[in-house]
Amino acid sequence: MMKTLIAAASAALMIALPALAESDAAGSMNASIGLGKARAVAAVSAQPSDTLLAKASEAGKFSTLLSAINAAGVEEALSGPGAYTIFAPTDAAFAKLPDGAMETLMKPENRDQLIALLQMHVVAGDVITAEKASGQQFTAETLNGPVAIDGTDPASGVWVNAVSVDGPDIRASNGVILAIDTLLLPAG
Repeated sequence: MMKTLIAAASAALMIALPALAESDAAGSMNASIGLGKARAVAAVSAQPSDTLLAKASEAGKFSTLLSAINAAGVEEALSGPGAYTIFAPTDAAFAKLPDGAMETLMKPENRDQLIALLQMHVVAGDVITAEKASGQQFTAETLNGPVAIDGTDPASGVWVNAVSVDGPDIRASNGVILAIDTLLLPAG
């Protein structure tokens, strides 16, 4: 089963890579995860305390995501200026994957696939909050394809591709984090 999941996820992610390499959605994305270039980066703890990564670390429920960001080498891009929305899978979301799936993706030889997975969770150039989504349905363009945002049912809150947003917005100097309880995978 794990081989099937890895193969399916890898195939879907590889289809999207050519389009991702052209991504320069916010102008400042030259150093972003859209380019997938190897970069020298500082540790998450060395980032200013009000950035997305610092806020994710403070929240205490995104350690797997932060490890993936570190393994992909994209900390600097997500700590820079800009308007980013991160649909951030919680540790519980990653726990839904088959045993060993994330460890496999975090290996250096799978870096491009890991970057593509992370890109599915980042919107550059727009800050999407639960308040903004409330009462609306719209499509947002991540660095790896579109996601459907649905905030039309006040009782159930905001959904991203039929994945529930879990908890309040986490606002940072360079964007907002919306915690989600399941990973977003590219179509295909």
